[in-house]
Amino acid sequence: MTEEWRITIKRTPGSDTEIENDGELDEVVIGRWFHLEKMSPSTWWMRIGNHGVSVDVSGERPVVDVDLDRY
Repeated sequence: MTEEWRITIKRTPGSDTEIENDGELDEVVIGRWFHLEKMSPSTWWMRIGNHGVSVDVSGERPVVDVDLDRY
């Protein structure tokens, strides 16, 4: 199963760059406060500030685990 994804980069008015469904999204890191990573075909892990978030989409409904103040 291929997920749809999009990244939009705002540069100056009228010169945005958009990447959409071009390969497989594996990892996005923004500074030290955001990290999104695909751990397996059905598991994603995120760090948002001091919080860790794991998402498993292998079943009918996503299972989300949030770990507050982990980092």
